[in-house]
Amino acid sequence: MGFANFAKFCITGYDDLPVFAGIQYAPNDRLFWWFALWFAFFLVKKVPQRERNSVEILAKLTAANMARRFASSIAPSRKEAVKARLNELFVTVSRNTQNHLGYPYNLQPLDSDLRPFMNFFLNNLGDAYACSNYGINTQDLEREVIDKFADMWGAHRQDSPIWGAVTSCGTEGNLLGILYGREAAQAGGGRATLVSSVESHYSVAKAARMYCMPYERVMSTPLDGEIDYKSFEEACRRIIGEGGTVVACVNAGSTVRGAHDRIDKMLLALDAANVPKAKRYLHVDAALSGLILPLIEEAKDWHFGFDLGADSIAVSGHKQLGTPLPCGVVCSKKEHMERWAAGTPAEADYVNTQVRCKVSIQKPPTPTPPEVYATLSQTPASAVCRTRRLRGRDLASPRSRSGTRSKCRA
Repeated sequence: MGFANFAKFCITGYDDLPVFAGIQYAPNDRLFWWFALWFAFFLVKKVPQRERNSVEILAKLTAANMARRFASSIAPSRKEAVKARLNELFVTVSRNTQNHLGYPYNLQPLDSDLRPFMNFFLNNLGDAYACSNYGINTQDLEREVIDKFADMWGAHRQDSPIWGAVTSCGTEGNLLGILYGREAAQAGGGRATLVSSVESHYSVAKAARMYCMPYERVMSTPLDGEIDYKSFEEACRRIIGEGGTVVACVNAGSTVRGAHDRIDKMLLALDAANVPKAKRYLHVDAALSGLILPLIEEAKDWHFGFDLGADSIAVSGHKQLGTPLPCGVVCSKKEHMERWAAGTPAEADYVNTQVRCKVSIQKPPTPTPPEVYATLSQTPASAVCRTRRLRGRDLASPRSRSGTRSKCRA
């Protein structure tokens, strides 16, 4: 690869070199043209031949080039074998889907409107409320999803700000919620003990082991698996008497029995056990019923929410929603996230900028007109779009900046 070809590669090879000098550029960006020409001149005048050869090698090591070289190195017979395995897998999962029984999943995935987006490498790096340095993201939509769930869980009926994230599954939501619980309870003084019923998901016990927390499993009722509130009260009284604190996990639909615990009765049990509010934390594992109970007025005795005493709530997306890929949502009171974040590095410039996006419970946006979406869904995967967003307030500065600047080409 000669130098002239490399310079041409810098200017026109966007698909091969999407990130140049750490900045995403579109080929028709005037700034990019000037930068490429200046860099070419610099190489000619300033860089020795040996170093120019090194630059050429680095150019050949782009992700797209390496992927093509890897694909071309696979023998045709091997490619046919891989294709046969994939066809076999398709037949197997199609047959098993028709005869699936016993798991609480929605086997009718969301509509095919999502399929065009599988052509893009979407990644919501870092905090959804901090603008990402990675331009191919859906953080705006993630914040809308979080707002929707937080609103459904009573965030607007109480005063504490809510933070959240879209996760990979319900287990991840439980792990995060219980971690925040450990930090919150121990801040009140004393070692945190995790307490739940024997019906709780295995990820609750996993969290206790991961975080080195004592774990108390209390009995449940034989009829429907609801936690035995008397046993829960006795366990909490013993923990407080020993100088500890309580992190309680509330079941909102267990995996096997569909067991539901009443958060109001668990709060009464905590009060009866003389557990101070500063030494308690309630996480709701709503993986199964997080999208059911809030919508059933007749089941309000089993309702849960931030306005009803919950500190964090986790739900699974591939059950009732039927998302084609496993996912979930976790929400917590913002103070718990900030407590944990205060003890960890707050800045990662390669993930997020230091511009924070506003945290709010807002109404869903007006739906995109069908004719506009139809045009969007037909955009080829090779389309190049670049959008830079600055929203909210820079935490390091009293000034706020806002605005959106985007350039797209097909």
